[in-house]
Amino acid sequence: MEAVHDALLQVEGQADWAARGSGSGYSHSGYNQQIAGQASRLVLVNGGNKETDPFINLRFRDKTGMLNGQDLVELMQFILKTRLKVTNSIIQDEWHINGEDLMRAVQGASHPSNALARFEDEVRYLPMAPTKMNKELIRTHLQLMSRFKASLDGSPRPNNRFMKHWIPYSIQDPLVLHVILCSTASFLNETGRVPKVMLLVHRATATRMINEHISDPRRCTDDSAMLAVAQSILTSWYWGGTDELHAHMLGFKRMIELRGGLQNLGMEGYTSKISLINDFVIALVHETRPILFGQLGFEFEDVVRVPLQVNFNSPLLFDCPLFLSAASPLRLHQHTARILDEMRIVHRIVADLSDDGTQEEEASVYAAADAALATIAYMPEDVALLESDSEKSTGPANVSGGGLKRKRQGDDTAEPRKAGTTAAETRAASGEEMPDLVHRCVRKAALIYCQAVRDRVPTSRTCSEDDFNQVWHWAWGAGLDRWAALSGVFVWVMIAVVPSSLALVHSRMVKSLLVTGFMYLGTENWHVAADIATAGLKMQRWLRGRRDVMQGGLVSEAWGGETVVERHGFAFKDEMPEVVPATMEEDHESDA
Repeated sequence: MEAVHDALLQVEGQADWAARGSGSGYSHSGYNQQIAGQASRLVLVNGGNKETDPFINLRFRDKTGMLNGQDLVELMQFILKTRLKVTNSIIQDEWHINGEDLMRAVQGASHPSNALARFEDEVRYLPMAPTKMNKELIRTHLQLMSRFKASLDGSPRPNNRFMKHWIPYSIQDPLVLHVILCSTASFLNETGRVPKVMLLVHRATATRMINEHISDPRRCTDDSAMLAVAQSILTSWYWGGTDELHAHMLGFKRMIELRGGLQNLGMEGYTSKISLINDFVIALVHETRPILFGQLGFEFEDVVRVPLQVNFNSPLLFDCPLFLSAASPLRLHQHTARILDEMRIVHRIVADLSDDGTQEEEASVYAAADAALATIAYMPEDVALLESDSEKSTGPANVSGGGLKRKRQGDDTAEPRKAGTTAAETRAASGEEMPDLVHRCVRKAALIYCQAVRDRVPTSRTCSEDDFNQVWHWAWGAGLDRWAALSGVFVWVMIAVVPSSLALVHSRMVKSLLVTGFMYLGTENWHVAADIATAGLKMQRWLRGRRDVMQGGLVSEAWGGETVVERHGFAFKDEMPEVVPATMEEDHESDA
């Protein structure tokens, strides 16, 4: 493919794929088989077509995305409204077959467009049953979920090397593809658009195929198996049960041991990075120990070192420029930057503690936390949002294609601005300065960390539900494009508050955003992601004190998100478009 955005547009190209696996059964016991294997070969998708199917295929026309100027919620509404009407119709068709309607539809159907005909012709080459639901899941995966695989704002860079590996692999490999179908079905079930029974079918199929694959001595630890199980861990953590999650985690650990270590699991090392990122993010969220990252026998070294990107600067990185620097391009208010620099001192002192820290060493930690609290006490709760040069010069004619900027800075009571206006115009019209929501998030996170250090308890004990809701509201209001430019700060804030969200409605969304943030860091600069994770885990380990032993021989203290998702549903259900499946007669009238 010339660029990754081509893969996000549609599934096209001429290719031959290996035959599909078959079999039956639904069990995690396949991980206990005696396994050893070899790498498999794949045929990559080639080509790509720029034509549009206005009825089904939602297109992004350029490398930055046609929806680059829209808010994330609006982007999600736009895509879901387009996709979910089709999904509902598919469910209705596949579960309530009416031969008479089907014949009438066939006889009255117009000739399909060239793009649709080409997609229908080429999708049959994908290693899956060519059902309408599977096709719809593939479209949703490519057009929505893949956009946030390693991009906080849903706009992956066209030359991102990870995405160039991930997109083709995720739709070409039979095993990985069916795990992806299961993940996408899980998301659509969360939104209420796919029934649970259909999700269970996809879940059973994916699990059966994994068990069959790893039961084959020739394939059991090949690249496909490693990536499929790594993705299954994430899917189970978001939407599955705890037993399922632990089975995948334990099985994956055993597979890595048999493979000979983490150093090269496929996709030029990206599978290793995905595996470790999933592992340490799960540990950070549940304030527990990782089972792979930093453990003996699971070392990974990326020989490629790249210079530090400015937007990756974080209080959890210790050999980086000060935030309070006139040369910093991060557009942080000086008060915000001062807080971040103070918190870096606290984290560095904790990171430098020996395993058996002396009383003098620990006293230095408390002193640093007190100093940071004193600094925060002199800082205002609100500061004015700094206006960027690009925003100053932005007028209605310069607003990108969607008509809105994705950034949504505002205070708690701010009304949504009118479409086609910029944030600067809104401020001018109201005569008010907009508060910097990033400052609010940084200040609150710093208070949570400092209180946790002073009491020496996990941050989940010092971050209340109200604290989390405040930070989440401000963070979402600041806009994911702003956080994408402050990725290192974003993950630092989230590490402080996410452990307090696990039983709340936003749990799955927040977990996925933290994974995405680290995936962006780790696929661009592995050493930055690893250093941030190491410092974050060291802080959590010190805060736990002596309670750092896994209880009862558990694989992990993490648990699956199925119960929480079923209890609360989709975090943005109030924002969801109302989609009513159209009848055959309505469809014909609209066509006319």
